[in-house]
Amino acid sequence: MHPDRLRVADAVFAFCRDHPDGDGTALRAWVHTTDPFDVRADSGVEVLTFHAAKGREWFRVWVTGAESGLMPHRGATTVASRHEEARLAYVALTRATDECRISWAERRGGYRRERSPFLDDLVSTGPMAAPPPEDIIDVDRRVDAGQRMEMLGALHEWRDHAARRAGILPDAVCSVRHLGLLAENRPASAEEFCSLTGIGPLTAARLYPSLAEVLNRL
Repeated sequence: MHPDRLRVADAVFAFCRDHPDGDGTALRAWVHTTDPFDVRADSGVEVLTFHAAKGREWFRVWVTGAESGLMPHRGATTVASRHEEARLAYVALTRATDECRISWAERRGGYRRERSPFLDDLVSTGPMAAPPPEDIIDVDRRVDAGQRMEMLGALHEWRDHAARRAGILPDAVCSVRHLGLLAENRPASAEEFCSLTGIGPLTAARLYPSLAEVLNRL
């Protein structure tokens, strides 16, 4: 089957699984909301709070407002609250796999600001260059259509479980298109998982053990 047809079939399968009574209007709304074909993957900017960034990962991240009064927030007056602010700052500053840029203002709202004290001990280094794997996809691990549909169902369950554990939406774990790639190619390592989906090496290393259990059962 043509790869584009497989992508459409995977998306329709995912919609019917979650919306068995859905009609054409519901399908159109679902495609617009979930973006199963990654139409918006390479365009636009996601703007999130530090809280909302938990469990997510991007190639490039810009952290803004890294200044006194915001990081930590001026309302954090106790030791416990400042520790929580430091934890959230760590979450924000570790969401990037390739590049993280940090900015702060010298003046905001008419008042002078200082760089966040959380940045005082920050060590900034560039990412280590590494060549891509010579063989991302092992042809011997490809599966036929029947096995593929069975695996897709198991992968959807895996994604839903991972999303519940992280407290995020399933699409934040990986897209429907990526589930199709996993079913087709069955990655044998966290590195292959990362290469197939672009999910990021840290997230891939965290999620791959549970993914491998699903793949090994089928």
